Amino acid sequence: MLHQVFGGDATTNRVLRAVCDMELHPTPPIGLMPLGTQVNISISLGWGNQLSDTDSRPAFFIPKLYDAEEILIDR
Repeated sequence: MLHQVFGGDATTNRVLRAVCDMELHPTPPIGLMPLGTQVNISISLGWGNQLSDTDSRPAFFIPKLYDAEEILIDR
């Protein structure tokens, strides 16, 4: 199951912290859609700092999440 996060760094950090605190094994994959004002996590993962109008439409973006390469991060 893919969990999706729509927001910026603060939202993403809250979700990642909550998942980490739950100590789930295996850790579930989390898809990130950078919509906040601070998107440094997105930049660090190579997604860039903003989405185009086309990319930000859920009908366009959500299917891409399922095909995206999984990147492990050190929390």
